[in-house]
Formats: sequence, C-alpha cells, structure tokens
Amino acid sequence: MTPRPLAATLALMLVGLMPVSAGAPRDIVVQVADAYVAQDESGQAWTIGNEGIVFRVGLNADGALVPLGLARPDAEVPWTVASMPGIAFQQQGRSLSPGQAGFPFRAARAEEYLGGVRLTLTFEELTSGLRVTRSYVCYPQAPAIETWLTFEAINSPSGIPVSDIGAWQLTVPVREAHWVTGLRAGNGAGGHFTRQQETLTPEEPFELGSTSRSSESAVPTFWFKGTQGRLFGGLLWSGTWALSATGSTSRGLVTVRLSAGSTSTTVRKGEPLEGPHGVFGVAADRDVDVTAALQRYITNGLRHGRPISPLVTYNTWFAYGVQIDDESVRAEMRSAASLGVELFVLDAGWYPGSKTKEDFSTGLGSWAVDTRRFPAGLGPLGDYARSLGMKFGIWVEPERIDTTTVNRTGLARERFLATTGGRYNAGVKNENANSAQICLADAEARQWVLSQLVRFIDQVRPDYLKWDNNYWINCDRTGHGHGTMDGNFAHVRGLYTLLAALRARYPEMAIENCSGGGNRLDLGMLQYTDVGWMDDVSAPSAHVRHNLQGLGAVFPARYLLSFVMDDQAEPIHEAADLPLYFRSRMAGVLGLCFRGAEFAEDELADMSREVALYKRLRDAGADPVLALLTGQAGEASSDSWDAVQLAARDTGSSFVLAFRGGSAGRYTRVRPLNLWPGVVYQVSGFRGRLLGRIDGAALMEDGVEIGGWPYTAGHFVVFTPDEQ
Repeated sequence: MTPRPLAATLALMLVGLMPVSAGAPRDIVVQVADAYVAQDESGQAWTIGNEGIVFRVGLNADGALVPLGLARPDAEVPWTVASMPGIAFQQQGRSLSPGQAGFPFRAARAEEYLGGVRLTLTFEELTSGLRVTRSYVCYPQAPAIETWLTFEAINSPSGIPVSDIGAWQLTVPVREAHWVTGLRAGNGAGGHFTRQQETLTPEEPFELGSTSRSSESAVPTFWFKGTQGRLFGGLLWSGTWALSATGSTSRGLVTVRLSAGSTSTTVRKGEPLEGPHGVFGVAADRDVDVTAALQRYITNGLRHGRPISPLVTYNTWFAYGVQIDDESVRAEMRSAASLGVELFVLDAGWYPGSKTKEDFSTGLGSWAVDTRRFPAGLGPLGDYARSLGMKFGIWVEPERIDTTTVNRTGLARERFLATTGGRYNAGVKNENANSAQICLADAEARQWVLSQLVRFIDQVRPDYLKWDNNYWINCDRTGHGHGTMDGNFAHVRGLYTLLAALRARYPEMAIENCSGGGNRLDLGMLQYTDVGWMDDVSAPSAHVRHNLQGLGAVFPARYLLSFVMDDQAEPIHEAADLPLYFRSRMAGVLGLCFRGAEFAEDELADMSREVALYKRLRDAGADPVLALLTGQAGEASSDSWDAVQLAARDTGSSFVLAFRGGSAGRYTRVRPLNLWPGVVYQVSGFRGRLLGRIDGAALMEDGVEIGGWPYTAGHFVVFTPDEQ
C-alpha cells in the first residue's frame, strides 16, 4: 500500500526494556478530538483509542509485543484478550513476532496522523538486519483500530525475503464466525453475496481468503460473536488475503489472524515496504451494531470525511452495448433527464474496433475516441448532459488492453504486460484471446497508464469515472520489480498509487469501483472510490435485494449500485410490478439501464414517480445504516417477506423497505431497530400519507404492519421524529 503522508508530528522517543506494570498510570501524549495515545508510567505499555474503543498494547516480561486489553468504553465488561503475540510474519522459514528473543524493541512514537493519532513501535531483527515498525491508528469518532507493518532492510544489499505478512492477530473468547460470500462463491439463497455464519470448533480451523482479487470468494470484512459482543475486522486490501480462526486449549479462546496470505516478497535496502492495513474493533451483540461501527470508521477514518453521495444513475451498457454514437446518446440523455436522472454514464464502446454489440475488448488500450461515431469527441457530450441538469460519467478499463495495440506509437510496450508461466492469459476464460493485463507493479507501465488517464480525463472532463477490471492474473514475469510470488501484492500497491494520484489531481471527480461485478469490493477500494458495482447480474429483483442485504452488512448501503433493467424474468416494458423493480434497488444506489424511447408516456411517468420516491427516501438523512429485519431475499419464487431498514444517525429518520415474495400473506409485521425511545415518530407510507404518531420504544417493541397494496409486492414505511 502506498504510504500516506504524515500530518504535523508530536514525537515521543522511548528506549529500554522493563516489565509492563498493568496498574501504572497512563498519561496522554497526543490527542485529536476524542482520539488519543497514552503511555504507561513504565514506558512499556500504551493505550490508543477514542470514545468508541480502547486498545492497550505493550511489552511482556520477555519483551514481546502483545495486546493487553480491548474494550468499548460504554460496555460493562471489557473483552478478554490473551497476552499472546499480536502480529507475526515469516522470514526465510522462521515465524517472527516483534519483541521476541533476537528481535528487540527500539523505540516508540506518538503523533498526529491524517486527522487522527498514530502510535508506532519499532523493532530490529538482529540476525537479518530487518527493521519492523508496527503502526496503530485511531481516528476521532471511528470505533476501530487501523494497523499495519512497515519493513526496512538496514544493511542487506541483496534484500530480505518476508512472507505471510500479518495484519493483526487477537486471541479472544469468540464462538461463531460471520462473513459474506464473494461474487464467485455460488448463487445460493438467491444471490452471490450471502451472509454466512459458522460455529467455531477446536477440531476444525476456520479459514477464509483469496488468491486473486479480494472478494471473489469472500468479502475481506467479517465479524465474530463472543461473550462480550462482536469482534469485527477487515483488510484494506484488494488482492490475496487469508483469515484463520483456530481454537486454543486454554479458557476456550480462539486466535483470529488476518494476513496477506501466500504473498512472499523482498524488502530491499532504501525501499521501505508497507504491508496491507488491517482494522479491528468491537461492537455490541447485533449485526446492525457491527454495521454501524464499521460505517463510522469508514466515514470518519477510512474516507476522512469524504461523503458518499449516491446519484440516480443511468448507464448505457445493458441497453446499448457498444452500439452507441453521439446522436443516440444525446437522445437517451434527454429521456434520462426527464425521468430525474442525476448522472449519465457512457459505458464501454467509445473507442474504435468493436465487432459485435457486446465486444468491448477489441481496441481496448488505444485510448482513442471513435471519431466516426463521436465526431466532436466526448467532451461535448458531457457538456450536453450538464446542460440537462445531469453529471457525466465515462467508462475506462486501465488495467487491460487488446494485444493488437501493443508496441504502437505512444501505446503500451509488450514488456508492460503481465504473464503467468510466460502466457498473457494463463487460466483466464475470456471470449477475446487478445486481452492482456498491464502489470501495475512496473513503474514505467504505471506511469504510462497514468499519463493516458490524465490526457483522456482532461479532454473529456467527466464528473465520474467508472473504473472496470474484467481480467486478472497473478504476474510472475521478471523485470517488473517483483518476484514470482508477489505479483499480486505489487500490482495492488501499484493500483492504489494510481488511484491516489487521480484522487489528488481530480478531487471532485467520483470514481466507481467495478471489477467484472463485485470481484474487488473491499475497504481498500472504498478508500479511493465512491460507488461500488455489485454484480453484472442485475435482475431479477430478488437477486439484487439479496446482494444489497448481504453487502450492506459491511459496506455503506449508499455505496452499492445496481440497475433497473430489462430482463427475461422481469421485462420492464408493460411491467407487471414496476414499483417492485425500482424499490428493490432503493436501499443502495438507484441505477437505470434501458431505452427510454421504447416506453409509453404513462410508463415513463410511473418511473419518474419511483425516482422521486427514491430521492425522498435518500435525502431523509446522511450515512444511513442498513439493518436486515428478516432473512435475506431468496429466489424470485420464494414465498416469504424480506425487509431492510435504513436509519440515518444525523436526523433520526428511518425507512423500511419490505417485499412480498410469491404467495406470502398480504401483510407482515416489521419491528424497526435503533429508534429513539421517548421520541414520537410520524409513521407515513404511500405518497407521504400519515399512518400515525407512535413512540419509538413502542414501535421497536410492537412493530408496524406493512403491505396490503394489491398493485405491488414492494412496500415502504417512513419513520420521522415528530417536531411537535
């Protein structure tokens, strides 16, 4: 990961080895708002935290770095944390933990860091000459600890190999693992991103991970149920990762370890190597408590206050494919604007070369606009969209090219291309055999991609960039600055370097995270992107709701994009239940993808009303937290209700979206969560019709009946604090 710049620094240098004194007073040495770092009087233990989390770490009697405590300040009982090594990695077959024999502590430092506070503890491995710094960061109003390792080779000109790089490790009393499956983990229970849980046993270690992109098998953010609540965590990383939970023989404790998996890399002198960042925290005993805590960390820590601002989005791909031109796009823009669309995205196909409607690979990497179809270029299209009151977005896929463009003047060099076993497409299933991946680990290749992006963005002037990634191999090619076992690791670091450069150069431009669907949905990409495309399968509605309800456990719901689109199972022309189709996407970012000219005026009017409803619900409050009130949506034929609640912390307003499946009863009773007891809520439904005024405690206890409208299976109810 690209190191972040330091803010103004307050440093405290501490040297020496003394036993930890658990009862010694602690003095705060740096504080930003409610986030602080404190030092024990002994100089061998430190506390970092804020009003939502307290984490204590120190050196034990043997000098090893171990966790000493973990708690929520508002909880009656702190977490039990074993004083076992909190981090480890491999170095030439040896498992090393900072502070163990031959790996002594050297110094500590506390400082302000990117609006928060950071504690760094430095150790030196005497045999190899490896300096390792352990960083802990806490941000104001973010109830989580972010942590990572930084490696430096002190005096080894040939480099020092390291592998199995840990992010964090805690030994705690947990008994049940919870996670969300990935995009390629099957289509069980109605969608790809399925909430799962498993009871932990000492006999069978629990393991999750990926050997390619982050969320192909499972999303690298998870939580564990324990006796003191929930321990949650994740990796700010988009490539290889590994999670394990193994039972202990003492006191029923489980060691939870998160790492960069099978990555093996080399630390070279003069080139500090920063490992993937991990994050952990503790929450109360409900899934929604984990979601709320994660979202506070995402908003206040990971994104440093950069808001997630969902816009009603039109995209051309599923309606047009590559069969687009200036005239057809302008016509669709007018139709989209009339529906209330706020962002119009021109997807793949703006470059020359496509042979069929869905061929978006031929010509990729030329970075040339097809002047036959867009004679004035793409910039005027953006101007036209803005004249209609919409923002303008454009699709790019910077990490992949058509190999027929290689070695042309000004285009990619062959040496930029990633290979596995000498092949560009080893093990990759792709209709176009000419596709290849650019290895972003290579500095020259990365600079070429950045220069093409900057030139293109400056010409087109988009408000929004859809960054796609439909092709992936783990590069083992020599000459790219990585070895045979760290191409994945180096490519992800290069990707973050590119995204950071774009964010710095175009701070107001939103970026969409798309990876052939949600193959790269993780906290690392969330740091740089503003919207996440979930799944190329954007119908039927039950499938979309399933994905939203799964991913909404760990990501802000307003980050998750899906489309209302024409589908064989749910044709939207003369739709049997148009409100259902639209409302099934309203928990996330509402996207539209169809040809407006194919619909009658009354159909378009119905769509406009649903778009207006989405805006009304969306604008009720910022950063709403999603709570799943039922099981996840199943197959379209499921005979049950599914419901979610989105609650805004700033206004206290909430709304519930509930959907009747198959032959389920016309009504269901839902019990909202996290309302304010003692506050009277206006309960309203269709077109704002007031259903009653009810105390928040009564609503959470008794619930509210929802349903009954015969024309739709998609229902909603709104809870607004009464101002009277």
